[in-house]
Amino acid sequence: MIKFLHIADIHLGIRRYKSEERTQDFFYAWRDCIERYALAEQVSFVLIAGDFFDARKVEPQAMNQAMFCLKRLQEAKIPVVVIEGNHDSHEVGTRFSWLRSMSRWGYIKLLEPVYEDGSARLEAWNEEKGQGSFIDIGEVRIFGSIWYGSTVTQSLTTLVDLLRDHHEPQRFNVMMLHTDIEGHVNHPSPPLPVAKLNELKTYVDYLALGHTHKNFEIDGWAYNPGSLEACSVDEYANQRGAYVVEIEGKRHTARLVQDYHQRPVIRVGFDVDGKATPEELHEALFVQLRQELSPHENGETSPLPPVIELALRGPLGFKNSL
Repeated sequence: MIKFLHIADIHLGIRRYKSEERTQDFFYAWRDCIERYALAEQVSFVLIAGDFFDARKVEPQAMNQAMFCLKRLQEAKIPVVVIEGNHDSHEVGTRFSWLRSMSRWGYIKLLEPVYEDGSARLEAWNEEKGQGSFIDIGEVRIFGSIWYGSTVTQSLTTLVDLLRDHHEPQRFNVMMLHTDIEGHVNHPSPPLPVAKLNELKTYVDYLALGHTHKNFEIDGWAYNPGSLEACSVDEYANQRGAYVVEIEGKRHTARLVQDYHQRPVIRVGFDVDGKATPEELHEALFVQLRQELSPHENGETSPLPPVIELALRGPLGFKNSL
């Protein structure tokens, strides 16, 4: 039996609410997930389906956070297979990116098709060069892709043709793809129609998706874990997590896991209408807050203190400057 961990949209280095603590949350989610579901469960490999980092220009702190776990996985001899997402993709017109460098150095295996002279091809993984389009790990063949953006529907036709020539019928074939899917959209870019997605099904046993920050699966073969942490208050209500996948022959089971560092969010609304002075508003607001919120108690068993979003709504009864 082969077991692997499928995660996406880790967004190391993200900045929210001018809070260093919130930036650290994304590292803790990454660290906890790797410790509990990759190292403790002794998986055969880890898949990161795009947006490992929040930006192409990786800050030193984010690189340190990435390397903290990558070195531990390397010591445990667990390969980390990665594709680019829209946040950490290479810039047009350059061969260089941090993900490509990390792949050359041997910390990850970045999979991507080769595009030259207007055509695409797939190349087998070259360990010495640290590059390739697909890799075999045990009885599993894993294919990579790039961030296609609004061209994903057209580009998928080429991918299907390439998979036809390179998929291995005797192996369990996995494809990694970073895109929105029709019916599960939370981005403005055009989503990939499900009918087009299904063209991959002939050659792919498990489609490892990323990009959409909420969990969903399609017909027991396409899986999107969601972001490890909520990238905004609006996303907090979304279910998210990681998949631990077990393979036996051509069959698989995918288990969504969520028991790792995730900070809770509380949204509070307050109606300012009818409050004639700042003092009156302040007093009424804090009466409501004390009714709806309880003080956080520090301790090893206590939950994390939440992010609290406070929305003041309605017409003010005094000048904004007050």
